[in-house]
Amino acid sequence: MALSVANLEIGNIHESLGNARRAEFLNKGSALAILQIMRCQNRLGDHYAALGAFDKLGDPSVVAPEMQVELGAAYAGLDDRSRAIAEYSAALVSDVRSARAIRGLVGLHTAASDTTELAALIKSYPAQIHGDIECMNLLGLSALDRRDLDEAARIFRNTRALAEASGDPLRDLPWPVPESFIRHDYEQLDMLQKRGKLDAAGSDALKLLKPYYDQCGDAQMVFAPDGAGGQALRRALSAMHYLPELPMAGRVLGDNDYGAIEEKYLRDRLVVIDDFLSPEALRVLRQFCEEATVWKVGYERGYLGALLAQGFSPRVLLALADELRQAMPRVVGPHPLLQAWAFKYDQRMQGINLHADFAKVNVNFWITPDDACEDPQSGGMVVYNLPVPKSWTFADYNSDAEKLGAYLKVHKANPQRVPYRANRCVLFESNLVHITDEMHFKPGYQNRRINVTLLYGKALSVD
Repeated sequence: MALSVANLEIGNIHESLGNARRAEFLNKGSALAILQIMRCQNRLGDHYAALGAFDKLGDPSVVAPEMQVELGAAYAGLDDRSRAIAEYSAALVSDVRSARAIRGLVGLHTAASDTTELAALIKSYPAQIHGDIECMNLLGLSALDRRDLDEAARIFRNTRALAEASGDPLRDLPWPVPESFIRHDYEQLDMLQKRGKLDAAGSDALKLLKPYYDQCGDAQMVFAPDGAGGQALRRALSAMHYLPELPMAGRVLGDNDYGAIEEKYLRDRLVVIDDFLSPEALRVLRQFCEEATVWKVGYERGYLGALLAQGFSPRVLLALADELRQAMPRVVGPHPLLQAWAFKYDQRMQGINLHADFAKVNVNFWITPDDACEDPQSGGMVVYNLPVPKSWTFADYNSDAEKLGAYLKVHKANPQRVPYRANRCVLFESNLVHITDEMHFKPGYQNRRINVTLLYGKALSVD
């Protein structure tokens, strides 16, 4: 059991499941072992197996709240809303502070647009919901679904504050810190200093990063100073030093024939849209991505991510998410926004490997100026005409590039290459396998390739 818990904590779900099964074999009907098996099966998206494990419980008359949460998660994964609500609610009878049960109920009520039940839940658990970033993120998406952009903006300001207060950016900071992370943050803070937009804390962070930046040059380098120096570096890199409030008036989408765009998408499952944003919207979003110090998620290939609930929620982005649903009522309109993010890349490295996403519709567009891209025939993305199987787990289709490569090879999938252009959007079925194309961008902070992604509707397992 100890091995199972440890393996689950570090993401070795299959190994954790094997440990838990061995524990249950040694102690038939063990509630602890069965609970752990249910956790693993739910994480793997095998919800029937989670329910099957519960049926092996030695004494089903006494069910812990944690097990009721797993039952709720299993039923929710099988779209059995009524039983999921019943199990989550039962968990709260015994454990009124169960964060997972509350999150599960918030998710079910927001997905069903059940404002009455949602309001009652918030009234019963105001502190737990308003203090939980995942619950608040769901409420922000719900407000956006209702087209209440003011409320969505207010909520996402709160989620950003919750993320900072919780220490999530500090905990999520990769350690040792990759050289590419330090390079990005130093260059961004240096630009903000030259624009007169850094406060004293930001200036101090810039000074602290300078000795590390002076050692940069090898993208494979890492930094992990001990003691007080390490703590100071962590704080400098995880802090939100500057967040511009940029107003956006007028239409966000560019002038395109969205009726024709929908027809092409429905026929081909992929459509390329040039001049995607209006000139003003492109300017505002580009400035936000340049200046906002929201790039706190580091990835192995050196690119950084900014997430909707952790500061990447400028008004122009929320307006875009809403306008696109109105402009494409047959393709995007039926599906609520479920996630939005942006990635910023290191010119010395390559981008995202083969993967698919959980959504029904993927909206992926680029905002860095054209003259930053040195090869106009590349720099964009490659989308294959092959969706991943619905039975695959999130880990299968989102992070197992070797498996995806074999899958494409066996099925002789055809790639469609879309070269980089500023303000170009690739709108496609999100379950199609795709990859960042080879990149050749000029050096310099403002020449970094930036892509923004909006995901609408759920098509695949997110467990």
